[in-house]
Amino acid sequence: AGGDSELQMTQDITQFFLNHFEEQGLDSEFTPFVGRSDYAAFIDAGIAAGGLATGADGIKTEAQAQIYGGTVGIPHDPCYHQSCDGLDNINGDLLRQNMDAILDVSGQLVF
Repeated sequence: AGGDSELQMTQDITQFFLNHFEEQGLDSEFTPFVGRSDYAAFIDAGIAAGGLATGADGIKTEAQAQIYGGTVGIPHDPCYHQSCDGLDNINGDLLRQNMDAILDVSGQLVF
């Protein structure tokens, strides 16, 4: 497993994303790493990781519905890993916002 510097970098990446969305006036919330995705192997190997999540199969809360819209009590993306999960299911605005965030945070990490 990684050391303190990898943990700190992982925390920094998270904060960079949170700061980006705040600076853009966009609502966001922290989603903890729970080992369910592609990043788990990096974390386990001691390599700092960070990224974005758009809900996937999480169940929308009342507070989230008030902020982001949608229906309480159903998955954020009912098509996640289902036959309806295709190009027609992409939210272009959200995709652009996430691409901008990735570009911004990547630039901060490089420079």
